[in-house]
This record gives sequence, structure tokens and C-alpha cells, in this order.
Amino acid sequence: MTRLAGCLTFALLLVAPFSTGQSADSGPSKSEWKEFSFEADGFAIRLPQAPKQTGVIDGTQYRLYWNESWDADKAIVLNLIVNRGSADCAAWLTDLRNVLNHPPHPPGGLPVDVEHSAHEVTIDGSPAIVSEANRNAMQAGYQRNQCLNGRVYHFEAGFPKGSGRPEIVDQMLSSFRVIAADAKK
Repeated sequence: MTRLAGCLTFALLLVAPFSTGQSADSGPSKSEWKEFSFEADGFAIRLPQAPKQTGVIDGTQYRLYWNESWDADKAIVLNLIVNRGSADCAAWLTDLRNVLNHPPHPPGGLPVDVEHSAHEVTIDGSPAIVSEANRNAMQAGYQRNQCLNGRVYHFEAGFPKGSGRPEIVDQMLSSFRVIAADAKK
């Protein structure tokens, strides 16, 4: 993936929400959770339900969680896109740091809340870019972008505005781990 494509993917993920999710319960008990491994995309994650997997142009999209509410004021959803191919993580991070320091202003510009909320953090010893912004009029959102072992992972969560990020989202994100990737992909 070229650096420009990586930056464009990051910018699009900041402003283009995925489909909304579904009931704002606290979710299943932790004993009902299972670990799902995806060797082809180099990761494993504990989830309360089996994820749904679809192909996208430059990778694979996983709907990791959806609480099955069609009401945006109750819906909780967590998606992940794993980019196809390998990435130079150092170059990817340098490019994103440049975007953070000099945000692009396409026609119409980025929404102010996205532009000012994206920042670099360290998660399990590795740098990541996170942002919080509204997905739509009724939903807040959280995004995490991280390059690990030569793969770019784009997480996107949506949840009711004003409720704060649900604990179930943080539990799923904290269970994510990189595993040895399948050489076939």
C-alpha cells in the first residue's frame, strides 16, 4: 500500500462511518465470550458473538460486535478493517504523524471534532492513532488505527451519544492481540 493510500484510508475512516449497529444492553457475561483467531489477518480477539467477515477493496472488514438494535440512540457496534498486504509500519506512522500535524483540508474540510480529536497514544507498547467524533446525529464514535507486524488495523466503534464509550467496546479492544500471520495472504 502506498503512503498516500494509507493516509487517504486514515482520513476516510475519520469521516466516513460504517453502518449503524443495534440494543444498548451491557452484553453477555464474560463467561459467554470466546476467542476468535484469524491467522490470515494476523490477529485474535475475544468476543461475545461470532464476527461477520466481508471483503473490502484493500482488505477484510469484520463486524466484531453489534448489539442488534437498529435504533441509533441504543446501538453499539464495533468494526475492524485489516488492510491487505504488508505495510512499512515506521513509514505508516510517519505519514500519519504528518497528517496529524498538517491535516488535509479537502473541499468542505474535515469536521472540526475529528480534526482536533485525533492523537497518538501507546497501546501495549506500540503507537496508535485514536480519535473520537460523532458518527451521526445520534451516535458518538471512537476510532483506533494501528500498524502491527506489517499490518494496518482500523477499528471503528459507534455508541449512543452522551453515554461514554461502553465498557463492552473497551473489553473487546483490550482483548485484541497479534498472532503469527498465515503466509498464504
